[in-house]
Amino acid sequence: MLTLLIVLGAAALVLLLADLALTIRSDGYGTTPPPRSHPDDSPVAARGNPYF
Repeated sequence: MLTLLIVLGAAALVLLLADLALTIRSDGYGTTPPPRSHPDDSPVAARGNPYF
């Protein structure tokens, strides 16, 4: 009986993690750059900044 509970718990955890992975992929998290806070906020517009 305990083995069955462990197996069912592990299966539920795998399903939840798979659902989370699909949600993250469909949201595009980590694959698209964040939105700019201002229309003119671009690396080219940051004059005098040596890091761009």
